[in-house]
Amino acid sequence: MSSHTTTRAAGRMLTVALLAAAALLCVAVLAGCSSGVAHDHAAAPGASASGTSHLAHPATTPVPPPVHGNIHQTVRAVTVPTKPPVSLRAVAHFGTGVTAQIMSVKAIEYHAVAPGEVSGPGLRLVIQVSNGTAKPIDLGNAVVTIADARGTPGVAMLITPVGSDDDVGHPGAGNFSYPLRGLLAPGHKGSGTYVFTIPAGHRNPVTVNFSYAGGGTVVLFKGDTA
Repeated sequence: MSSHTTTRAAGRMLTVALLAAAALLCVAVLAGCSSGVAHDHAAAPGASASGTSHLAHPATTPVPPPVHGNIHQTVRAVTVPTKPPVSLRAVAHFGTGVTAQIMSVKAIEYHAVAPGEVSGPGLRLVIQVSNGTAKPIDLGNAVVTIADARGTPGVAMLITPVGSDDDVGHPGAGNFSYPLRGLLAPGHKGSGTYVFTIPAGHRNPVTVNFSYAGGGTVVLFKGDTA
């Protein structure tokens, strides 16, 4: 065999060896990629083969309600103690040492300025509370309502001034409400002003319900405003 033939044969063998090595390298790379993908999928529980994830299963452990009872339970009505009505300007006794009295009733023409308010004829009431007990009472929960001669509730207008009475857009000093608030010390008196819309032709009589403690005893005032 000549030297040229030997050289060509050696070249062919080298080429085959290089191609085989390249093929093995590709197989190894692909195997590594497949292993990494499988590992990633295994490390992400809940992931599907398509790459989309599923939502976690909802909790099945019962959680106790914050209070007893449920929507199917009938709640017994609670009767609020209500005193017999007194005249519109009389002193009403709660039976606890606390008394209340309507100090003034004035007809006004209300001018609405806030959303949901209605302009029209109304009444401004000033209610005074006297604390004859040995402890301070909280007037922040005081509730006042009024009904006209037909029993229709008046609409409370609770706008209060945020600055001086000269604020632009205010309904006028006589239209402001100044509800009872804060602690009333023993032996002291406190007053609050309340504005309601009441038709002018249905004010004789009116009935005013007042409680200085929400859910507590209610006193009634009834009489003509004229």
